[in-house]
Order: sequence, then structure tokens, then C-alpha cells
Amino acid sequence: MRTMQEVIESYGDWAHGGDVVGIAKEWETCGFSPDGAAEWLAAGAFDAHGARVLQNNMTPAQAAKRIDVAGTQMTIGYAYCNGDIDMARAKEEAEDKTASALDGFAEAHGIS
Repeated sequence: MRTMQEVIESYGDWAHGGDVVGIAKEWETCGFSPDGAAEWLAAGAFDAHGARVLQNNMTPAQAAKRIDVAGTQMTIGYAYCNGDIDMARAKEEAEDKTASALDGFAEAHGIS
């Protein structure tokens, strides 16, 4: 089983901004296990607090759905954590069965 720091580090700079230890502590403080953090990171949710809000409203699989935001394709998880969409839109997009979906942000970006 990987540690939280190993999980955070494996997603690269976009997930930790150079502060692996600090970001790992944030994920732990928000109540995530290493496996749980990995699920949300794979959905593009790079912020532990944002991932916690998302977790209260949808699954990681729903958050991994790719959507169009101002002409750019991104996952719901990424768009929400980045401040590009609010929770109302995130929930609407997660429930929209006609929108395209991916297996996850990590697969789309070649991240393991």
C-alpha cells in the first residue's frame, strides 16, 4: 500500500505544486486515505478541500466525466477545483447522460 506522499507525488506537480508533504497532509486532514485521494486525483480533483465537497455530491467516476468549459475539455473534478464551474453546474454535468465521459483524468493524461 502506498503512502499519501507517494500517491500525491505520483500525480506530479499539478497535484502538489512542489509541496508534496504539505499537500499530503491536506488530503489526510480532509479525511482521505491514500487510495481515496488517488481516486479523486484520477478524476482531476487536485485540491483536497474541493474533492471533499465533490465527494458529498458525486462519485469519483462522475467527477472524471469530461466536459466543455469555454471551449476547453476538462473533467468535472478539475473544473470544480480550478474554480471554472460551481457545484450546481458540476452536479448538472454529472447527471447529464448525453455528455461524453472518460475512464478518468489520469488515463487521459498518461498519469499512473
